[in-house]
Amino acid sequence: MVFPAAAGVALFAWWKYLGALKTSENVKRKITIVFLAVVLLFSAGFAMRLGGNGEIVDLGFYFTDFSFLMAYLLIAVAALLGQVKYQS
Repeated sequence: MVFPAAAGVALFAWWKYLGALKTSENVKRKITIVFLAVVLLFSAGFAMRLGGNGEIVDLGFYFTDFSFLMAYLLIAVAALLGQVKYQS
């Protein structure tokens, strides 16, 4: 019961965030695809980490670390590009 409620709240918050953006629908779709790729990659990696096979667990660690790194780099690059916009 808690998981569907949390998913519903997250989906509602995501649609409110997309509604507040002043960009085209194509850009909003691309943002959603990147976000979903990070979430799905992390979820797959976390599920692999729960397995008993050592190689699968190691691959799960790579997936979770890569998804964290991808999200972190996206945020850092966006912040840097935002600063460049205001500096020039």
